[in-house]
Amino acid sequence: MNSNMKWIVANVVLLIAFGIVAQATGNTVWWTAFGISVAVLGFFWWVVKPAMARRDDS
Repeated sequence: MNSNMKWIVANVVLLIAFGIVAQATGNTVWWTAFGISVAVLGFFWWVVKPAMARRDDS
């Protein structure tokens, strides 16, 4: 399993977990928290990780 697949699986698991909690509590704050966490993780994955990889190469 490559790193992209792990990333996709992790996001799906997170989405399901937040969805279950949101349904159980009827609270949209969980969806907001999920959106923020995905945005932060996505930023690290697409911006910080490649930058660190480039730094390691040089």
